[in-house]
Amino acid sequence: MGNASGVNVQTDQQNYGAGDEVTGRVNLQVESPTQVKGVFLKVSGFERVTVWETYTVTEGTGDNAKQVQKTRTHTNRNDFFKVEVPVAQGLSHLDRGQYSYPFRFMLPSTLPGSFELSDRVHGDRYNCEIVYKVKGKVVRPGMFKADLKDTKKLTVYQRMPPSVELVGHDHQMMYLCCCIAKGEMNLTMRCNADKYMPGDMAQLLCSIDNQSEANIPKIRLELVREVSITTRTRTWRDKDVIASQSYAGIAPHTKETEQEGNPRQMTLSIPHSVRPTTFGQIIQCQFSIQMKAGITCGTTANVTCPIILFLRQPPPAPIAMMPATWQPVVYQEVVAITIPAPTAPPLPPAYTHYLQQQPAVGGPGAYQVAPPMYAQPNIPGGVPTQAVVVQQQQQQQPGVMMPQPQEQLQQQQQQYTPLTSAPPPPSYGANGETEAKPEGGDSSGEAQAPPPAYD
Repeated sequence: MGNASGVNVQTDQQNYGAGDEVTGRVNLQVESPTQVKGVFLKVSGFERVTVWETYTVTEGTGDNAKQVQKTRTHTNRNDFFKVEVPVAQGLSHLDRGQYSYPFRFMLPSTLPGSFELSDRVHGDRYNCEIVYKVKGKVVRPGMFKADLKDTKKLTVYQRMPPSVELVGHDHQMMYLCCCIAKGEMNLTMRCNADKYMPGDMAQLLCSIDNQSEANIPKIRLELVREVSITTRTRTWRDKDVIASQSYAGIAPHTKETEQEGNPRQMTLSIPHSVRPTTFGQIIQCQFSIQMKAGITCGTTANVTCPIILFLRQPPPAPIAMMPATWQPVVYQEVVAITIPAPTAPPLPPAYTHYLQQQPAVGGPGAYQVAPPMYAQPNIPGGVPTQAVVVQQQQQQQPGVMMPQPQEQLQQQQQQYTPLTSAPPPPSYGANGETEAKPEGGDSSGEAQAPPPAYD
């Protein structure tokens, strides 16, 4: 720890899973006798967002008027938990020497994982993150005596439960130029899993029944990311395509279906750099795989299967060793800290009740789905059970997939028949009302303001 007085927070691991026990020590080196008010340990977990909104104003009048670009900063923060406890009781004086105070606490199993994302939405730059920290602090009396402190970030990984197979379906009337009817299109897409990790390959079994008179030039698969961040003043939403893959189209009055024995086997690679799914109070990041088949200058049939992405946990990293001269007095009493459960749900609701955003012309029973033609284990998650994703007539704001109230979930579940038994969805309510996307704000000027500082 060097030759100066100081504090060092040390944990026995660098990476933890939700539900793990964290153990470590607050190490203290004192070079001269010191009066203290106490040695404290603070454990916190929170989500925070910062948006730098760019806008243009007119300054001056007449011939002197000019357009000036400015930046407005929007922030928000939500604490999952924040606990501070003394690690040494009744301490008022420390002699010269080295000290070590052990601690332990259990991470709640419902914690959302660590998360960080920086990007742009409508020209406005944003940063959002979910952070977990352990902070050690020695408080010294006197206004000219600075506290000694050290902070260590914890990387928390969300544990991935077993996967289930998803089946999405769309029955769409195809139109050319919005008014010339060309006939019907049936699309069915089976995802081999509903949970993936970066670098995985999604395996898809696609049935395409083109009953229309239109030629479909190509079939396109997309990995779509939808981000929602809420500051104290408004909510921003962004939707973009993270990865895509195009396949050959299909001729008029042609079937490539499981019933006919010739469905399409397609794949879509999950990028290594993609950030995971997260559902906090003010940060939501979610993903879906979409299959699109459309007429040029006409209707596009679209099947959506929502998926959950988890970070791949790295192997345990070696812990930095203390120097040979480090021979502290180790306190035998281990400080045990109780961490309250967070207020944010860790995952979106179960997808057996997922609603497509386009109406189902033929209804859920208009196109029967045959058993899958493959029997491969999920990647990852083992052999899948099956869940059905169907379209219903539902007015929903485009690009928004939010957890539904429990009463609405119960009504929706009565409309579905799972192919096999599946566990019920989690029981929690909506994250509250959200605001509309900001209008305009397409200026592309760089905003250089730094994010606000938090303890």
